[in-house]
Amino acid sequence: MPSYAFSLWRDEDGIKNVPHLTFHPHSRYSPLQPSPSALSVPTRPQVSLENPLPPKMETKIRTQLKQDYHDRKRAAHCRRMKDDWRSELRISKLKGAAAPPNAIHQSNVTSFCNKPTTFYWTATAQRFGLCPGFVFGAVYKTWCRYHKNNPPLDHEHFFANLVQITETGPKSIHGIVTAHKLLADQVATVLTRMRQESENGPGQFPDQLLPHYHLLQLSRAIIVIYDEFITPDFVLEPRFLIFLDKEARRQQVLLVLTGDDHELSAPIIFDSIRSESLPIAKETSSTVGKPYDMIR
Repeated sequence: MPSYAFSLWRDEDGIKNVPHLTFHPHSRYSPLQPSPSALSVPTRPQVSLENPLPPKMETKIRTQLKQDYHDRKRAAHCRRMKDDWRSELRISKLKGAAAPPNAIHQSNVTSFCNKPTTFYWTATAQRFGLCPGFVFGAVYKTWCRYHKNNPPLDHEHFFANLVQITETGPKSIHGIVTAHKLLADQVATVLTRMRQESENGPGQFPDQLLPHYHLLQLSRAIIVIYDEFITPDFVLEPRFLIFLDKEARRQQVLLVLTGDDHELSAPIIFDSIRSESLPIAKETSSTVGKPYDMIR
């Protein structure tokens, strides 16, 4: 067995926390190993053992390291998704009555991949130009809970990509659905072109990652429309904790079937949850322009 160099933080119960483990001499930067600068922790002295660790201690160390790595990976994923939802530079926008011809390109196509739906945020629900942080937090928490706190973190998996609809964007359900279909077609076209380019030589996107990015057929069939902002029942202050479950129950969205479900294994039916849905305002249904199955 190789020798180990690691940091131990001990208490009366044994190993409390084991943040670093380096395998010598073969490893350099493994997924479980932080950068060299992170290895120097003055308050946790380095201990070197030339002899193999006891099996139980080694198992405990490996378990702790894997959990630490997963926690760091999840935090990084959360920051990336939060940027996609709240960063002015990264958020997708619909500024016209329909999706522009070149709205999707290689720099933003992956935002629409590996997500079962798209979250359309209308102008009537916008405050201060950014998606409220508690809305993203509630969505992210619910998504993690659905996956039993072990969600897929690779390749930008998430519940939905957010698309902001500006004042000049589509205002009817029919207009949003039409724009969504155009966006989905553009995503599929760009992904096909990127795969063709990768077959002919190295492209701008890493070829080894490209096979992991897909436009899910479910995302064509159903969309989420956030059309009404309900003022949260809290005052945001520094170090103030928000009970996300309570605020999530106060917010409302529309779930709309686009009719583009021909490639699904079975149609989506709202009948089992329709009795638990909220009434849809007449002004909302009157702007549909075409009958769509939807619930609030």
